[in-house]
Amino acid sequence: MVMSDPDQSKRLSRPKILFLRSSTQATFAAFITGGLHYASFDFMQYPPIPDNRLDKLNKLYDQAEAREHLQRNLIATKKELKKKIDQHFFDIILLLDYNASLFSYMQMNRLKKIRNLFGQVKFFFRKNTSEILEELNYIQGIPFTPSALSNKIPLAVIDLDDWICLPPSGQELLQVCSSYYKRELPFNRFFLYYQERPAPWRLWREKLSPICEKVINIPLGIENKKYYSLKKIRSDKQNIDIFYCGAATSTVRIKFLEYLHELTQATDWNIVIADSLPFVEYCKTIARSKITLSISGGGWDCFRHYEAVALGSIPLMDKPNVDTFWWNKAPEELFFASTFKDFRLKIDQLLTDATLRKRCFSQVESIVESYMLHSKIVQYIVYSSLNKQSVVS
Repeated sequence: MVMSDPDQSKRLSRPKILFLRSSTQATFAAFITGGLHYASFDFMQYPPIPDNRLDKLNKLYDQAEAREHLQRNLIATKKELKKKIDQHFFDIILLLDYNASLFSYMQMNRLKKIRNLFGQVKFFFRKNTSEILEELNYIQGIPFTPSALSNKIPLAVIDLDDWICLPPSGQELLQVCSSYYKRELPFNRFFLYYQERPAPWRLWREKLSPICEKVINIPLGIENKKYYSLKKIRSDKQNIDIFYCGAATSTVRIKFLEYLHELTQATDWNIVIADSLPFVEYCKTIARSKITLSISGGGWDCFRHYEAVALGSIPLMDKPNVDTFWWNKAPEELFFASTFKDFRLKIDQLLTDATLRKRCFSQVESIVESYMLHSKIVQYIVYSSLNKQSVVS
């Protein structure tokens, strides 16, 4: 039944959002904050992330913009955060905190707190004063448990990790949250718990079914600015048939490289293979390629899927071994079997039929631009979470 709420449409159109993110997830946090910004949401962030924990941002397309996103609308103190939460200032909380590091301080028993404090003091002696103050402010954590937060405001957890199983802390968050948005999601939701299988497992399966219904797939996606910047690099002259760049980080990639090297000997296709390239050269090479091979590594979803589309090249991917709801509408021609039995056939179809290639690219471009920009992903998370809250059983 739908709740009778005269202010619902107004609330859903302009919700107030609190984004809680740990420093260990700084890169992904920049993605979410950028999405919130480009979707024009009204949001605040906590805690301030120390500058010395932002080193990994140098791997992003625009490091300066990422830093700017992470410093937007900051809640500066734990006291201010507690006041706003107690006053129900926000409509929804987005939590990006793999391994629950933001809550670990609150969950420590007294002995662990003391031991941790001595460890921090020893560590701080090697830092300057400003760094110490930043670290102290950060490790105080959040003045609520995840369960208490969820009881006050709808809590949506975002998990962009490569791993399909949930660590114990992730299992705890899934228990108490309203919705859990996960990138690498097994078709069999029980596999979420296989890393730490509760015992007795038979009894737990009955309890897990309704809990697992909270888990929803989201794509890794691509930053708005990065997508439209790469789109400007597209080339009308695609003189490379097939391009692949990447290390052998999975058994699938190892097997795939064997097949690819065989094709270089057995065909006259112009195939370019590289272990790594500078990013600018990498982008220009994709733009000149009819097909960019994008094979699962640590997880199935990867940046190359989206970069290829942005640069005007068709991504040819192995069929997903996880639930990838947002890719289900992509043309079947873009996926080859993990057994590689149709690998050459798929390539041959796309290279020999320019009309098919154009149609497939148009379809996948529309899907990425409609659903997989970070602003679109964040919009989906926010509105689907709030809509779930407006329905009572």
